[in-house]
Amino acid sequence: MIDETLYRRILRLYPASYRAGRGEEIITTLRETGGGFREVVALLTGAFAAHARSRTTPWQADGLHLGILVIALHRESGELMGVDGGIDAWLIMLTLVLMILGRPRLALPAAAASMWVGHDYFPPDPGPWVVLAGLLVLALLPRRHVGRRSWLWLAVPAVMVTFPVPMFYLYADIRKVLISVAVQGAFLLLAIAATAMSRDYRWALAAAIWMGVEVARFHLSEQLAWYSTRDWLYFGASALLVVAAFAVAYRRRKVV
Repeated sequence: MIDETLYRRILRLYPASYRAGRGEEIITTLRETGGGFREVVALLTGAFAAHARSRTTPWQADGLHLGILVIALHRESGELMGVDGGIDAWLIMLTLVLMILGRPRLALPAAAASMWVGHDYFPPDPGPWVVLAGLLVLALLPRRHVGRRSWLWLAVPAVMVTFPVPMFYLYADIRKVLISVAVQGAFLLLAIAATAMSRDYRWALAAAIWMGVEVARFHLSEQLAWYSTRDWLYFGASALLVVAAFAVAYRRRKVV
């Protein structure tokens, strides 16, 4: 039998509204049945599903919000790993915090300032421009269309710094390339799973935005002429996963 304290800690991963409505009921059921490893796994997957289904904002706005948040998180990870460093890392972190709070109108000037300080207004990295454009679109929407996101997203830069994963580049060590592909593939598979649970296109849209930036970044870095079979396989597989996310959303919406 697993300690009840663990169950309560896992329940903290659930949305507050879900915990308020069903938290004690779940604890009581686990206390009566004894619980176990299977129940722990079920609680963890349930937390993911609860967050995926708890979004009430329009999927178009939420998908855009999520997509640019992932791009900004990746950029902050690079800053913390010492790619550029400096005050722009703090400005990006401020942008992330404001994005998580669902405040695009405040995040917009912070994102612009981080680009100016970090001299990110030229290619080859289109990520900052996509974040800036996305924030501008969200800032023009009614306030109720942009919701808050979980603070757990801030764990992404911490994990990336602790376990640095290089981006997919042509001349990278094959082991590092495989790790990078695995991490990015896991994100796309996560998007497919979340799409199946949310039953709409928001996660698929976020994955498409993120993947589009990755392809554009690689293209603008003038490496397109040296694409190898490995590169084409990587981007082809990633594109198939993005298409799969949209297909899952389409089928789930038809079922509903």
